[in-house]
Amino acid sequence: MQTYHKAILTLLLLFCSITVFAQENQAAMTLLKEGTALHDAKKYDEAIAKYDAALKIDANNSTVLYEKAFTLYASGKANDALAILEKLVVTDKSARTYALLGNIYDERKDFDKAISIYKKGVAVAPKDANLWYNLSVSYLIQKNYAQAEAAATEAIKANPRHASSQRVYAMATYNEGKHINSILAWCNFLIMEPQTQRSVEACMYLKHILYFNVKGNSMNMGGTDELSRSQQMSVALSVTGGLAIAKTAAANNGAAITPLDSLSLPLQYIFKLAAEKKDPANSVFFNKYYADFFGTLANTEYMNVFFRYITISVFRNDNIAWLKEHQDNLKGLITWVIATKRETE
Repeated sequence: MQTYHKAILTLLLLFCSITVFAQENQAAMTLLKEGTALHDAKKYDEAIAKYDAALKIDANNSTVLYEKAFTLYASGKANDALAILEKLVVTDKSARTYALLGNIYDERKDFDKAISIYKKGVAVAPKDANLWYNLSVSYLIQKNYAQAEAAATEAIKANPRHASSQRVYAMATYNEGKHINSILAWCNFLIMEPQTQRSVEACMYLKHILYFNVKGNSMNMGGTDELSRSQQMSVALSVTGGLAIAKTAAANNGAAITPLDSLSLPLQYIFKLAAEKKDPANSVFFNKYYADFFGTLANTEYMNVFFRYITISVFRNDNIAWLKEHQDNLKGLITWVIATKRETE
């Protein structure tokens, strides 16, 4: 009988403990919610006060600790945020913790430390696009272009709609001398982001890359290895050959080559060439994701509207007027882009 009463007492104590813990946890979560709302309103000191109150109830709550660090960081107190995150990352191996910690080291220009943090992050969260993107940016700043390309590739695989990852891939491959890779990535970026200041930059890159090795009627070859030399030769031949044919046709019709033509004509040749050549020295990702897509696009009826669309930022008035008159073509292009399946591996 005594054993029975002890068992009942133990169960009652356990039940009470669970009830108290649940109530405390609910109170901490309420304070957390209030804190995040204050953070969103940029009332950072008040938000931190809410987090501190929540931590008095639940000192090891990883979400509250992260949100406090994030608010400290947002309010300009990166050192205080860093102190929390360095401890938190030992127990809370989440993508968000690695990302914020890496961001702080990036801002301090401690890129080696940031890269180390991001690499640990992608090891535990290999499908997190943000971590891969941050890693690619750190590599790019460090001029580790091959690593930047590889990390950007993983970011795109995880989130193909992230324009900034396309941009990093384009910049990394440009600096590697892989000009066809860069051209197709810039074009892909412009599909997603055609009318921003970064779009102007992208169009400038396209023009620069196309004419990088073309000086008047001659070609000067660059590249540091077989792949980059081959790509740059192909780009230069697409420019000189494509424009020569176009100029002859235009002269016969009493017309002239426009600035848009100087971009669109070589690009169409390069799209087809990339799909046909499928350079075995290049990655499977590039051949499938970029070369297949743009090679297929080059053989559709949408090339003219495509070039108008991606160059709105630099030929704004003419292109907007043209697109307004050809809205069915634009809708057809958008439908085709959405419907066309793209593989990454």
